[in-house]
Amino acid sequence: MLICAGLGAFLGALIASGRITTQEWLAYLVLVPSLLIHHAAELTTARVLGDSTAGPDASTSSFGPHIDRLGTLIVPALLILGGIGYFGWTPPIRVDTTSLRSGRNARVVVALSGPIAGVALMMIAAIGFHLTEGPTPGFSLPMPALAFYLLGLTNLWLSVLSLLPIAPLDGSIILERFLPSSAWPRYLRMRPWGLPALLGLVLLDMMLHLGIITQLQTLLGTWWSSLIA
Repeated sequence: MLICAGLGAFLGALIASGRITTQEWLAYLVLVPSLLIHHAAELTTARVLGDSTAGPDASTSSFGPHIDRLGTLIVPALLILGGIGYFGWTPPIRVDTTSLRSGRNARVVVALSGPIAGVALMMIAAIGFHLTEGPTPGFSLPMPALAFYLLGLTNLWLSVLSLLPIAPLDGSIILERFLPSSAWPRYLRMRPWGLPALLGLVLLDMMLHLGIITQLQTLLGTWWSSLIA
């Protein structure tokens, strides 16, 4: 509780001093709930499909079973303040595949439910944007329209990145469903290094100015703007 209060006071001080722009704090305010909705969609789907024991891995959480201090709070803030993009994670969900109806096929459905929830939020954002929009999509918008614009863009980022076939992202579950048995030994050796490799690529891109993230930002931002224009 004290840590949360301290973070809130620090954020308030940065906003008051003008060191955080309206776009940045709005992006953070829509990103964290979006992560939690993504998480809740997968958890609910797992339970609906038969795994009554499905739940978050509390051992990776600091503030509660559904919040990871690093992935849900700190990393999203650093990415947004660094202008890198909109991403984060919540504690992984424990799913007993043997309890699910249709087994591994149902596990793929659970993995897809998070990105599908993101698409649903994008649709809500598009409707909300058109109800509150200014003359053109962009960052010189009325605050409600900007919030909806960022809600859609944030969930576009989350949906696209979560489907990358890199463990522990949702895309790795889909990859594993169709992976031939002969490839499993090598895959299991590489699996723990998925997320560190992805974060390392982000740092390498920033340090060497490779432009990979910049191109991704341009691509997703242009696509989202053209979709709601």
